[in-house]
Parts: sequence; structure tokens; C-alpha cells
Amino acid sequence: MTDSKKEYLINIIRNMYPDKEIMFMYLCGAHVYGADDEDSDYDVSVMLKGFFGYMHMEVENVDFFVYGEDYYLEKQRLSPHVPLYNRAHMDEVIGIDSRLIYLNPNYKQEYECYKSVDFNKILPAFLKAFIEFHEIRYQVTDEPAKRLYHILRIRGQLDNYDETGVFTLECKEPWKSYYMNYKKNWQGSVGPAYKHLIKEQLDYIKAYQEQLEVKHGLRNSY
Repeated sequence: MTDSKKEYLINIIRNMYPDKEIMFMYLCGAHVYGADDEDSDYDVSVMLKGFFGYMHMEVENVDFFVYGEDYYLEKQRLSPHVPLYNRAHMDEVIGIDSRLIYLNPNYKQEYECYKSVDFNKILPAFLKAFIEFHEIRYQVTDEPAKRLYHILRIRGQLDNYDETGVFTLECKEPWKSYYMNYKKNWQGSVGPAYKHLIKEQLDYIKAYQEQLEVKHGLRNSY
């Protein structure tokens, strides 16, 4: 992202919230996972000092996810008070430095705290939110939905986690090729053709999460 584009996005928020202080802003959405293409818009997470709660708004083809200080801390803890969508995409904070749009130097400590989430510890809770969100999305319609590519993405990230012991955004093959193909072509023949594969991987992730809960002592094994 160019400096002029960053300044443009910063000014939108400053104009929308002239009496609030921007703590930090970063790029989220498809750009996080390397799944952006020529048709991808910008998704931006914004943390504001003096703002309370959460707001999602679209301005000039940019989706802004605006959090108050109280709310982004709840998001970090995967609190059920935070919308399911935001919890299901909490892994957007991994590698956040490379997607930083703005950091107020007065809030560097808060930023460092925000990005220091240990996914190896919160993985069971993160996957639980991810599964709940995507089960709803999968069950409400028989039609393909672009967002379901995340199921294939997480499947590949779990393979990498099994191999390295660290949960990152690295997605193993063939899952990366699968999710890139699905995201790009879901409206054509690929969407229906992938339906069974996506359901299988959602079931796999669900079973994986249950085993993680056993491992972390969060549920009994029988």
C-alpha cells in the first residue's frame, strides 16, 4: 500500500471521528491471507481512543471495522460479547506489522500488547468461533459463498501447525491452491464442485478443535 493511500484512509477516519484519537490502523481481510486479487476491496481495522463499542461501516468501497479501546481488548480475549465474525477472523493479527497503516507513537505499548496474542494458547477458542461462524454460513444456504474459502485456508494452516508446532498464516498445499481457486471461481462450476470438499474440511476442523480442547484440559476425553 502506498503512503498516499495510507494517508487517504487515515484522513477518512479523522474526518469521521474528529474528536477521537487514532491509536492504530491496519489492513485486514483478504490481504491478510494473500487471497486478494484485482477485484478485492480494502478492509481496515481501526482502534480509537475515546470511542466505545464497535462499528462496521463502508466508505468509498473501503470496509472499516472500528473498535473502541474496551472492545478491541475484548476481541483479543475472544470474548462472546464481540461479534462472531470478528472472533472468527482473529488470526488477522498474525504478521500485523507488515500491514500496519498507522501507529500513534503514544500507543505503541497498546499496539505491542494487541499483537502479542499467543495463538498456540488460544487456538481452541479461536477455532470454536471459526467453526460456529462458518457452520452458520454453510447451513443457511445451499448456494456457494465466497467466504467459505476460509475453511480450506484454515485446513492448510492446521497442517502447517502440525508440522511446525506454531500456528501461523502459512497454508500448506494443496489447500492453498484449493482456496485460491475457490475464491476466484466460486461463482462458476468450482463453487458446486467444492461443496463436499468444504464440508469435509469443516468437519475435520471441528474434530481437530475438540481434540485440542482435550489436550488443553478444556473437555474430558472418553
